[in-house]
Amino acid sequence: MEEKECYIFRCEKYPHCKKAKGKCCAIDFDAEIPRVREGECTKGNGYPLFEDDGRSFFNPDNL
Repeated sequence: MEEKECYIFRCEKYPHCKKAKGKCCAIDFDAEIPRVREGECTKGNGYPLFEDDGRSFFNPDNL
């Protein structure tokens, strides 16, 4: 599979996907690396780019 980076913050798998890149509003990306486009990671196609690596992130809603 082609190497891609994801900056789709509203994706329900972000930031737990290994393709997830960028932080908050400060987005720096390498124009040479293709980006995951809208609609590529859907329930219909089984999230082909999603890889759960067990990372956990702070969720302010849990306070």
